[in-house]
Amino acid sequence: MSFIKSSKLWTGLALIASLACLGTIIYAVMGVRMGWQSMNFRSASTLIAQVLDIGFWVAIAAFATLVYALIRKQIMAQITGVIALLLIAIPLGINYANQPPANNGPRAAPLNDISTDTQNPPLFDAVAPLRPQGSNTLNYPANAPGLQAEQFPDIRPIVSELSKEAAFNRAVELVNSMGWDVVAEDSSTGIIEAVASTPLFSFEDDVVVRVVSQGAGSIIDIRSHSRIGRGDQGVNAARVRSFLAKF
Repeated sequence: MSFIKSSKLWTGLALIASLACLGTIIYAVMGVRMGWQSMNFRSASTLIAQVLDIGFWVAIAAFATLVYALIRKQIMAQITGVIALLLIAIPLGINYANQPPANNGPRAAPLNDISTDTQNPPLFDAVAPLRPQGSNTLNYPANAPGLQAEQFPDIRPIVSELSKEAAFNRAVELVNSMGWDVVAEDSSTGIIEAVASTPLFSFEDDVVVRVVSQGAGSIIDIRSHSRIGRGDQGVNAARVRSFLAKF
């Protein structure tokens, strides 16, 4: 059988390429998560970006070989082609889903600290001793209010009819349900501090929730702050929005 006409050969090559791409991404992620000296965040991000660029063409090739296998009615080649396409579609789909919204204007200035109250943001205390050397400062950035107003104008405090006690209990329940590691909770001050980890590289970010009385009700504020990096690709804003929506 001619190599050119062998759908088994080409679907097999597509499968190998898909496995290589997926394996390289897993290697990069595990290297960062396990603290390998040879794989820091910058090198892993660069490697993954390169693999995703290659993966796009691998996906096209896998699809083409699958179509060819269907035409030639070779069952095993069809199965191989489907597996190859699915394997490469996983990282491409995850990357697409996590892309920030398109912005045709000037690139947004980096922001790594999001607070529902930008004039009097909740303060961190209990998490401070847990932060590794070289972490970003816990001081609220002077330019954060303006940047947040431009990029995330919808993020605002929660004004609730719940009493301070009820709102605090609801906030504690929600923080635990979201999988954050609670570091401290104090019902008298209305403060909850926790550590949240990003799903891919398992970077740790600090979160503080503040509940105060307002008449018979309460006001709930939340602040999410990255320990490393000047920007966060919208991770902190997404975390805050998720808390606000679920509350």
